[in-house]
Amino acid sequence: MRRHCACRFWLPLLLVFTAPLVAQAAPSRRALLIGNANYRSLRPVPAARNDAARLAPLLKDLKFEVQTVEDADLKSLAEVIEEKFLRSVQPGDICLVYFSGYGIQVGSENYLLPVEFDPKRSDDILESAYLAARIPQLLDQAKAGLKILLLDATRSEPALSQRAGVSGQGLAMMEEFRETVLIFSAAAGEVSTEPVESESSPLARALADALKAPSLTLGDLILQARRGVDAMTRGTQRPFVSSNYINEVKFREPPPPPPPKPAVEIVKEAPKPAGPQMPEPRYRVAKDREEYAYIPPGAFLMGCVEDKDAQCRPDEKPRHKVIISKGFWMGRNEVRVRSYERFTQDNNQFKMPRAPINVKRWQESLPISVVHWEEAAAYCKWAGGRLPAEAEWEYVVRAGIAGQVYPFGDFSESRDKANFYGKSGNDKYDSQAPVQSFDPNPFGLFDMSGNLWEWCADYYSPTYYGESPAQDPTGPSSGKERVARGGSYSSDARKHLRLSYREGFEPKGGNLVGFRCVLEDTPATRAGFR
Repeated sequence: MRRHCACRFWLPLLLVFTAPLVAQAAPSRRALLIGNANYRSLRPVPAARNDAARLAPLLKDLKFEVQTVEDADLKSLAEVIEEKFLRSVQPGDICLVYFSGYGIQVGSENYLLPVEFDPKRSDDILESAYLAARIPQLLDQAKAGLKILLLDATRSEPALSQRAGVSGQGLAMMEEFRETVLIFSAAAGEVSTEPVESESSPLARALADALKAPSLTLGDLILQARRGVDAMTRGTQRPFVSSNYINEVKFREPPPPPPPKPAVEIVKEAPKPAGPQMPEPRYRVAKDREEYAYIPPGAFLMGCVEDKDAQCRPDEKPRHKVIISKGFWMGRNEVRVRSYERFTQDNNQFKMPRAPINVKRWQESLPISVVHWEEAAAYCKWAGGRLPAEAEWEYVVRAGIAGQVYPFGDFSESRDKANFYGKSGNDKYDSQAPVQSFDPNPFGLFDMSGNLWEWCADYYSPTYYGESPAQDPTGPSSGKERVARGGSYSSDARKHLRLSYREGFEPKGGNLVGFRCVLEDTPATRAGFR
C-alpha cells in the first residue's frame, strides 16, 4: 500500500530548490527539459516547445546545467533520461526534470507520452509510453539529493479518454521518495483549463516570472507561483504538489545596496505630540451601502523604514515625504460580495465572478475577489468614487503613526490581528474571512493588512519612488501591472504584513485580490450619504 505524506497540500505551482546544510562544496544543479509538441496522432502542443525554451536560460542563470530535448519518441525518452541525464548525476546533486506535452494515467500509474503515441493501439501501455515514476526511482538509485519532477502534462485530449479507461482524466498521485518534490500542472484526476493550442502554459509562465526576480528565496517562489497560476486561470486550475524535503536554500542573493550618497537631505518626521493623535473617526454610508471613514489631509514618510526593517526591497525605497493635500473618504472594509452583486444588477455589462475554489459559493459578508482591475475601477465609479492612489493607501494604513514596520506595533501583535497564511491569535481562517473580523486601525478601517490584496489606482513601477512628486502622487503614467497592497490570507506574514510592501499584479487579478473605494470629500459626496 502506498503511503502519502501528511505534508501534501494543494498549492498552485510549488517548485523547491533545497540542499542539505553540510560543510562541503555546494551540490551541482542539473535540469532536463523535455518539450513534446508535434504529436502524430494527437493535437499539437505549441506550449511544450515554447515553455521548455523559456525555462532553460532562467535555470542556467540559477547555475543549473541544462539539457533540452524536443519531440522525443519513446526510445529517445528512455535514452535521454536513463543514459545522458542520469550519467551526469553525482551523489547529492539537485536534479530537476520538466516534461511538457501529454500525460495519461492508466491503472493508477502515470505515463509520459512520446510523440508517436497512438491512443487507438491496445498494446501494453509500457510498450508505448514512459512510466513517470521511473524518473524519481532512478534518481534515488543514483543517490541524487533533491529530486524535482514537474509534469506539465495534464492537458485535455478527447482521444486519450478511451485509452485511459476507468482511470479517468489527468494524472494520478504518485509514490513519494525521500527529498522529492512532485508537481503536476493540475490537481490529481483533473485536466488543465487552458486550451491545448495555447502558446504557453500557466504553470510555466508563473514559474518563469518567479525565476526572473532579482532576489529569490523559496518563500518568494512559492508565493509568486501560487499567485501566478491562480491569476492566470482565475482560480479554475489547481496544480498538485507532493513534497518530501527538509532544508531551504536561497536561489539568488539580493543585489548589494548602492553606496550612500553624500550630502543628501533626509526628511525626518516630527516627534509625536502628546495627547490624542487623530480626530475621532467619522463614518457615513454611501450609495453602495458600504460604510466610509473620513481621512483628514496630512503628510507622512512613504516607503521602507530602513533603520528598523531588514527586509527593505529596492521598490520600497527611497523613503520619501508625501503630502496628502485634501481629505477624503475611504471604505472601512473591502467591498463585500453583496455590494458587488448590487453593482452587477445595476450594470448589465458586468457579471458576478465565479466563487473561488476554496469558497465554493459566495457568502454576502465575504470580500469580493476574482475581480479584474477594470471591474474594480468601474464599481468605484458607480459608487461615486475611484480606487485609492497607492500613496493614499499607505497614508491610511500607517494611520498617522510614524516609523512603524508593522500595522499594530511589533510583528507578533500585528500577526495576531490580521488574516495571513496559517493561524495565529484572532486569525483562525484558512481562506478569506468575513469583513470586519479583525481589529480596526486608528482611522477605523478593517483589513488594510491581510485577508485580500487590494487594488490601487496606480500602475506599478519598481523605480517610481525615486521620481514620485511630493504632493498627491498618482503613480506612473503607464505600465503593464497595477499596484496591489496589503497581502492576503495566503501571504507570508513576516514579509507581506510590512506596511511598505508593494506588489505589481496583472490587471486580471485573481482569488487573492479585492479592493475598497475612495470618495472625494465634496458637497456632492456628503449630500449622497445615507
